Amino acid sequence: MAAPSEGCPPIIESRLPVAEGCRRRTVLVLMRQPVYAEMIVNCTPFDCCHARNRREALAALDAHDLHALLALSPDDEPGSAGAVIREFRARFPGGLTIYHGCDYRLEVSGARALECGADVLVAGGMLVSDFLRLLLTTMVMKTEGSLPPPSQEWYDRLLRELCRNSAFWKSAEMLRECGAPASACY
Repeated sequence: MAAPSEGCPPIIESRLPVAEGCRRRTVLVLMRQPVYAEMIVNCTPFDCCHARNRREALAALDAHDLHALLALSPDDEPGSAGAVIREFRARFPGGLTIYHGCDYRLEVSGARALECGADVLVAGGMLVSDFLRLLLTTMVMKTEGSLPPPSQEWYDRLLRELCRNSAFWKSAEMLRECGAPASACY
């Protein structure tokens, strides 16, 4: 890895200790606000790198040894999440990729997650405990080689199993019922 350059976000160390014999793992979070990055370093043993835009995320890929990526396109950079996920997969093929959809409907966000080959799909309106369970479970599965290949069925099964109490299910149903068009962000 190259030395971090100007414009490259730093690593934020986890507030939790890493178990003896385990190595530190770093999650790159691409999204405008640092909410998920703060959640990860305060509630998991993973370090985090928070990138606010595509430029910072790509700089982080060059500078840091990364193990996972959570990507949500900033409002003013549609398509950034997919582009960064594809680049991450090329550079860190053993790393976990999580696409954060802008639309609560899994059929809409799932299609976009599949376009970039994301391992996992998440949506807004998830309970913190559900998101953390999903992150930890899928990180272990990816490390063990037991994560299924990306598919709409996999995304749906994973979210129904680990996030059944999250609010996005109701929001998605309301959007379907009123016939709302797919979200413009991706």
